[in-house]
Amino acid sequence: MIDVDMSGTKMKDGDIYSISGLRSNGPDGYQHIHTLDLSDTRITDDALRFIALQEEGSFPLRIKVLKLTNTNVSESAIQQIQDANPNCEIIR
Repeated sequence: MIDVDMSGTKMKDGDIYSISGLRSNGPDGYQHIHTLDLSDTRITDDALRFIALQEEGSFPLRIKVLKLTNTNVSESAIQQIQDANPNCEIIR
């Protein structure tokens, strides 16, 4: 498992694909994200759903900590992620 810290960056939705690349190109193959820190970024609901929920497809959703401090992510997007992964700690 890997930790991804994008906090404070000028990350845009298109940058989400880079995170996907990090996960799939690990030395041991597919890497799950343990902690995803998107604090102080301009992450949108759609981009958050893409990165957080895509693990739900062929792999179990394993994000354990999702940091969203100082973001504009909606409560409905957060609830959708929480419903998909009730064991994920979401820090607002």
